[in-house]
Amino acid sequence: MTKYYAIEEIPLALSAEDVSRVLGISKYNAYTLMRSDGFPMVRMGRRMLVQKKAFLEWIDKHFYV
Repeated sequence: MTKYYAIEEIPLALSAEDVSRVLGISKYNAYTLMRSDGFPMVRMGRRMLVQKKAFLEWIDKHFYV
């Protein structure tokens, strides 16, 4: 399993597996999150993806660290 140690290492389009790795959640929970209202997911055929920029903006908006 690939780990991302810097924002620059995150791919431009993230799959559910990538989302799970970045957030440290299960792949099942990543799929659930990606289907939730307000999450910036797009479909490319059957694939669910999120653009890196939109994902990072979503994190900034929803995580208070």
